[in-house]
Amino acid sequence: MLRQKRLAKEYAMLQQDPPPGVLVWTTGQVDTEARSTATGGDGSHSTAPAERLDQLTAQITGPADSPYRNGVFKLEIKVPDMYPLQPPQVRFLTRVYHPNIDRAGRICLDLLKMPPKGSWGPASNLATLLTSLRVPPPPPLSLSLPVHSPTHPLTNHQC
Repeated sequence: MLRQKRLAKEYAMLQQDPPPGVLVWTTGQVDTEARSTATGGDGSHSTAPAERLDQLTAQITGPADSPYRNGVFKLEIKVPDMYPLQPPQVRFLTRVYHPNIDRAGRICLDLLKMPPKGSWGPASNLATLLTSLRVPPPPPLSLSLPVHSPTHPLTNHQC
């Protein structure tokens, strides 16, 4: 119940006041047996299917100050049953060339993982997550540091 209310609230916020460069829509509809029926004023019934808020599609635009500027990227969002206690599964449907995104579009991001390896918490939400995906990528890795150095970014890579 918490999940459904929370998703409805977050989805409404994303529709009314989306973060810059972000669009979100539902992917599917609830199957025939789970359709909502609303009674009209004349006693008629509407069998319009309810939207599935646990399967979303998002579109983000590349940040202006990055190599991804002018790009439009489509994402798939699957919200788990334990949301907001567990993070959603997010992957790029549009091919993206970035060291933190694999060929299947899966994203290596702390916000998509539970502690202690990640930073997802119940206070996190879809708008924050989608905004963080639009943040310009970090500068290229420094080649002056040896890979075995504890300060080298690849030494503690957790994906």
